[in-house]
Amino acid sequence: IVRLATEIAIQSGSFHDVETLEDLRERLRALGVRRVELAPRHLAPALSQIELKEALVTLACGGIAAGGWGVFPAGGNQRDDRALLLRAQVMGIPIVGVDPQPGALRALGALAAEYGVRAAIHNGGPGHRWATLEALVRALEEANAWVGVCLDTAGLLGAGGDPVAAVPVLGPRLFGVHLSDAVEKGGAWKPCTLGEGALRLRPFLERLAAAGFKGLLSLEHEDRRGDPMQSLRASLAALAAAGGEPRRTAG
Repeated sequence: IVRLATEIAIQSGSFHDVETLEDLRERLRALGVRRVELAPRHLAPALSQIELKEALVTLACGGIAAGGWGVFPAGGNQRDDRALLLRAQVMGIPIVGVDPQPGALRALGALAAEYGVRAAIHNGGPGHRWATLEALVRALEEANAWVGVCLDTAGLLGAGGDPVAAVPVLGPRLFGVHLSDAVEKGGAWKPCTLGEGALRLRPFLERLAAAGFKGLLSLEHEDRRGDPMQSLRASLAALAAAGGEPRRTAG
């Protein structure tokens, strides 16, 4: 059994058919998951601090804790970056997923340190500015330790990378994982249920365990067609079969 020192969460963007936090809360409860990474569509940064706290109460009423928030653009306007990190601090959310402008990494790291909220660069798929492991490593060299990576495993696969090999390279700067899978069809990468694609799931989990990863591990369903619950249930089963079930209790 692979012993992971973190809880399993779900990226709320996986629920493409859910609009309200109440419905999101019930979906998570139905899956037996008690931790969530909130997508902007489910928790907008433009909300007031009172509205944001009310949103967390709505989730907490169902035993759901927010472990992360994102992904947001960053580096275009320092006032917007400051407002985002302030709101995360107010809510007690420790990690914000970002897609930063390349020239803004030092300033972003300074703000992250000021507010005590870690900023995790999310690698997009092929062609994205942070698509490759090499691009991510270069970014980390420019920023302080408050800037790290939220590794999207399917995104790295699509860019020709190996998520298993990426874990030790990123080391303590691996703040989060979007645990997603993809399969190559006709020269293009398509999202699929965990365990049905190119991700070497058990070796990846073993690398996380060996690294003592304690960040945000968010299962992500990226196919926007059909019922996500079916794929998420199958993905959770694959995760358990691959190496033992991570903890699923909030706290």
